[in-house]
Amino acid sequence: MNRKQTWHEGTVWDNLAAAADVLGFQNADIALGLAYVPWDSVQDRDAFLAALVEPRASDFYREGAPGG
Repeated sequence: MNRKQTWHEGTVWDNLAAAADVLGFQNADIALGLAYVPWDSVQDRDAFLAALVEPRASDFYREGAPGG
C-alpha cells in the first residue's frame, strides 16, 4: 500500500502543529488539548491562539515589560 499523505487544514494534526508553534513545545499538553477543539475555522483557531500570547495592557505598566 503506497498512499501519498497530504496535509489538511483544520485536522487534529494541523491544530496541534499550530498550537505547538504558538505556545511552544514546553506547553505540549495544552497544545494537545487545543488540537481537539472543534474550531469553526482555521482563522478562528489562529485568532484564539494569538490572543493567548499577546501582551495584556497591564503588562506595559510593569517593570521590565516592553514599553514599561
